[in-house]
Order: sequence, then C-alpha cells, then structure tokens
Amino acid sequence: MRITVRIKPGSRVEGIEQDGDILTVRVRERPVQGKANRAAIRLLARHFAVPESEVCILRGHKSKTKVVEIGQRQEKGSRRPGAPLNLQGQS
Repeated sequence: MRITVRIKPGSRVEGIEQDGDILTVRVRERPVQGKANRAAIRLLARHFAVPESEVCILRGHKSKTKVVEIGQRQEKGSRRPGAPLNLQGQS
C-alpha cells in the first residue's frame, strides 16, 4: 500500500495522526543524516504492525512530504524504485 506522509522533525512528542488523506508523522529526531527518515520508518512500522524492512520511502527522501510503501517485502537481490544501481564489478 502506498501512502503520503508528512514528517514533522524535532517534535517534542512522537506519534502519527490522520490529516485527511495524509498521515502526519511527528518524530523527535532532526533531519540530519537521515535520522528523521529512520525514525519515521520505525514509527510507521509499529503503527501498521509490519517489520521495518517492509516500510520503504519511494519519494521525498529530502522533503517533509514523502510517498511511502508499506507491506511490500523486498525480495533478496531486488531493488526498490529510485534506489541507486550498484554497477561495481560489472562490464
């Protein structure tokens, strides 16, 4: 399932609330070196009762508004859309 989330980093209280079609995810971490994204993934996984490995940010890695996929376990060797290709060692 794909959802749109709005991240509010630096919040005093962590949590998730519904705002129309968008989920607002409040995290304590600041948006430095992906810490806020990792905290949002942790909260979303707990909220939807899925492992963190089944929560993937598809768009908006550096934006407060993100498109997130939940519940689609990544097969070993597959890559998520938008992930950089690993071309080392290939001719």
